[in-house]
Amino acid sequence: MSKMLDGFTRPLKMVLVVDDTTHEATFDMGCTVYDHTLQKSWPNALAYVRHYHGDVTARDALRLLAVSEGSMADTTLWQIINRLPGFLEEAGLTEEQIDFRKRVASLPYLLPFRVIDGKGKEHTVTLCENRLFSSEWDDGMSAQEVCRIFKDWKDPSLQDAMSVLYYTDADGKEWRLSEIVALSPFRQECFPDKPSESELRAEVTRRIDLIERYYRESERAQVIQELMTFLYEDCEDILTLYPGFRLATLGKCEDFMTKYSQFPDLVAACQRLMDVWERFR
Repeated sequence: MSKMLDGFTRPLKMVLVVDDTTHEATFDMGCTVYDHTLQKSWPNALAYVRHYHGDVTARDALRLLAVSEGSMADTTLWQIINRLPGFLEEAGLTEEQIDFRKRVASLPYLLPFRVIDGKGKEHTVTLCENRLFSSEWDDGMSAQEVCRIFKDWKDPSLQDAMSVLYYTDADGKEWRLSEIVALSPFRQECFPDKPSESELRAEVTRRIDLIERYYRESERAQVIQELMTFLYEDCEDILTLYPGFRLATLGKCEDFMTKYSQFPDLVAACQRLMDVWERFR
């Protein structure tokens, strides 16, 4: 049963009906189940269901447990696993939590952030593997939920909430979460470290090779545009240090602007890169 539940995002709020009485429970980060009515925990979901229903099988236990709120509310875990497996990760999450997870999907987990409450006290929340925040007391929080809990904000926007969450890197620089998610996806994956020269070169090579995999002009143009944007946003250092690489890149920009002139976004991306390096001519 534990393997069957692996795909669900925890904590997962669930309900179990026993003799017409609904018990609210949480399948938590450590895979234990906490019953809110009895204020008691069980080591796993099967043990929890068996406490009420006797020696049931894992399949029967999954049929008896249902998601209590958020996405897929009132749907049994068995139905989700067998009929709607594509919704496993979002089951039980609110739209707010789903949106937040998408914004931080490229970030590594176990990043600690600070938030200052209304009384000026500092609290630490950690971005966990489920791409939601955990604190000493709460798990599975979006950035907005952090602000509701610690700052007493009633209806914060995602951008406002991310702007009051701070990460301090090894050099002592403070980053707002809103600044971090504004970085390119590649830079986010490396955060808090800066990508090394070898990592940047490998990523450039990967993107160049990717161009050859597409035959339709529109698809190739999209990949080329993404490459030009990556060079503009992330490769200033190696373009500055290596004139040969820079000249080859600028030459490619001119070729692409001519060959794919019917794609204005690609042309704009190439022109933006060329404008930056015009000073080297």
